[in-house]
Amino acid sequence: MWRLRTVLQNEIITLLISAVVIPLLLLPLGPALTTRPWLVGILVVVGVAVALALGQLLAWRRRRNQPLASDVAFEVRRRGMVITLSTGPYDTSVCKTVVERQPELSHVGLLVSRDMEVKPELNQYRQALDGRGVLCRVQSCDEQDLDDIVRAVGHLLDWLDRQEVPRSAAAVELTQGTTPMSLGAYLAAEAAGVDCQYLASEVRPDGSRDRSLPARGLLLTRRT
Repeated sequence: MWRLRTVLQNEIITLLISAVVIPLLLLPLGPALTTRPWLVGILVVVGVAVALALGQLLAWRRRRNQPLASDVAFEVRRRGMVITLSTGPYDTSVCKTVVERQPELSHVGLLVSRDMEVKPELNQYRQALDGRGVLCRVQSCDEQDLDDIVRAVGHLLDWLDRQEVPRSAAAVELTQGTTPMSLGAYLAAEAAGVDCQYLASEVRPDGSRDRSLPARGLLLTRRT
């Protein structure tokens, strides 16, 4: 919504500059314009160019002030989610939190590392998601190979497409993968036009998440 508001503000500013400011600046040139009509066309072109440049400058300044993340990820209803996963049991996982906070979630794609793919813990995820009626697909990747990660996320997003989950109702969760997994997943989501989110919560010394405090779902990118 903020993008629409920004566009409208820029259009209003451009209109005011074109309709009010520029004519005021041209008042002293009135006599010259009557004798040299060709100046009118040149001044109009210059005025419009100045108005557009000022509008772009204002938009750029607003983008600089726009926060990188907003604490509203769980306020956006999702039907599909790609979740990065490199380690950890289901009961203390980001996946469990996301499923609990997204009641309309029907499809989850798990992007897992090669190590996680062969661990018994992965079956916990499948069983838990199946018990909630959530369709699950697992896609493994080389957790240190950025190209392989991007490719794997692309496969999961294509799967969501085939399941008729609109990309506007999907997101990529970046929290529980390795750093390259999160980076690759972000790049793939950006290329596909899909939102990204990150779960911020306290972490205990053993690496598990402190679920006694509410998790904050940070929306890193938002398409409107």
